[in-house]
Order: sequence, then C-alpha cells, then structure tokens
Amino acid sequence: MSKTTRITGDYDVISSGDFNVTTTAMRLTGDLIVTGTTVTVNTTTTTIQDNIITLNDGEAGAGVTLGFAGIEIDRRSEPNAVIRFNESSDKWESSPDGIAFEFVGANDLINDLTPQLGGNLDVNNFQIVSAAGGDIVLTATDAVTLTATNGITLNAGTTVIVSPLALDETDPVPSLTSGLNTIYAVSGVTAGGSGIFFKSDAEEDELIAKRKAIIYSMVF
Repeated sequence: MSKTTRITGDYDVISSGDFNVTTTAMRLTGDLIVTGTTVTVNTTTTTIQDNIITLNDGEAGAGVTLGFAGIEIDRRSEPNAVIRFNESSDKWESSPDGIAFEFVGANDLINDLTPQLGGNLDVNNFQIVSAAGGDIVLTATDAVTLTATNGITLNAGTTVIVSPLALDETDPVPSLTSGLNTIYAVSGVTAGGSGIFFKSDAEEDELIAKRKAIIYSMVF
C-alpha cells in the first residue's frame, strides 16, 4: 500500500552511522546535490542522458589549477589507463599505464615513431613537403614505382639525383609495360658505355657515352 508524506521546508536526516535505503527502485523528482568527498556507484549498467559531462566543475583559477582533468580506467592487476586534458600543453593526452602519455588527435603522427598506413594516402590536392629544408627519402627493399596519369615532374634547384642507379647484370632486366618507355641502369659498365639502358616496345639499347659516340662517328 502506497503512502505519501508531505513536508514543508527542509527535512534533515542526521545519522552517526550509515543511512541505508532498501527498495526496488528509488525515484527522485528534482535536483540531487551530494556534498562530500567521495561518491561510489556500485552498478553494472550506468545510463546518463546528458550528452556533455563536466569535470573539474567549480574551478576557481584560469585553466585547470591541478594541471590535469580526465578519466581513469581501473584495470585491476594492470596499471590504470588514463585519458586527460593537460593544461600546460592545452592538449588531450592518453596513457595505457598512467605514466607515459602521448598527445591524441592531430598530433598522433608526430609522437608515433613507427607510423603505418591502413590504406592509401590521399594528399587531397596538397603536397608532401619538408618544411625544415631536409631531404625527403623514399626507401624500399624492392622497388619504388611512380605512377601518374599526366606524367611525373622532378623539380630541383640544380640537379636531380636518383641514387643508386645500380642493377646487377645477373639480375633480370626490369619488365616493360606496353606503351611506356623504361630506363634502367646496370653495373659493370663497359669501356665507353654509360650503363644506362632504355627499353621500349620497338627496341632496347644503351645510352652511350660521348667518347663512344665519337668513336662510332669516326668508324661509321
């Protein structure tokens, strides 16, 4: 049988020990204000309708006075994981152990010393540049293939260097794509030769050195 008790004004319950309420469901109409140092919720499912949760509420200073604000995850025998806002850097950080932190978001690539792509890199009409003026090096254990619909342009202030241009003569000659010209180099250059060859649908030959060209012109 339900019962309703109406109270006018404040209603204080003062207990020197715990205050326990046992019920199937407890419904509170109005705001809930808890004054204390610790709030412990022992539930297996917690649902909050609010789409923004505010931490560090009531901050008196400019920024987070304690330096950090975030969420810590209990991992039992493993170190606790943390995601937090770092006031000194104005950036979000994450850590799997609460000790070593890395920036999250736009700075991930800077802090990842071994980044890997999960798919093709789309530069979205931008360029890959070295703002500090250093070299950009493409390294591959097999080959580097440059493919472009409208050609490939190499721009340099003085010289374009492709290094090393070396292919052991015992290795197979690069395969030819029909309709395209292939230029490749071999080691063990003969006297007067350049060691640089071209290969097309029509023929394959060596680009000769100036000395060899002069000799050929004298002979023929």
